[in-house]
Amino acid sequence: MVPPQIPDLPSLAKSLNSNGVDYIVLGGLAVMMHGGDTVTNDADISVAVNKINLDRLVSALTPLNPRPLRLAPGAAWEFDIKCIRGPWTLFMTDVGRVDLVFRFPEPISYAELKPNAIDIDVEGVKIPVMSIHDLIRIKEQTGREKDQLHVRILRAILSERERLLTENG
Repeated sequence: MVPPQIPDLPSLAKSLNSNGVDYIVLGGLAVMMHGGDTVTNDADISVAVNKINLDRLVSALTPLNPRPLRLAPGAAWEFDIKCIRGPWTLFMTDVGRVDLVFRFPEPISYAELKPNAIDIDVEGVKIPVMSIHDLIRIKEQTGREKDQLHVRILRAILSERERLLTENG
């Protein structure tokens, strides 16, 4: 069995940042960036959904050669804004798999999540990552086994952080 290829998040974030995309990283990569010991093979990204930001997203992804996961070899394909549709859109790119997430469990919205995101530096690149509390809240609602594992991991990280804060005053 071939291990999953972790997406090159710094390269993806550089392109998103240089094009001014309003986004946050969520999912398994966010769990990893908060200290979780899980591995994922995709970069889950959520973006503000407005014409300007979606145009910026297209500009950011185009040089990374996005193509649908199930595109037949040799099939004609042109990437533009019409290729980005909710509730999610999945692409393979030169930096790995990118899953664009546009819908969250009700009543959660991107506008609610973005202010809580934290910036994490990876290889000198500032990456906005969904807060650990928001990750727990969303993953609790999915009902997926892997998300329940992520919730346990994230709660353990929070517990350890609280213990360290108490010990160190």
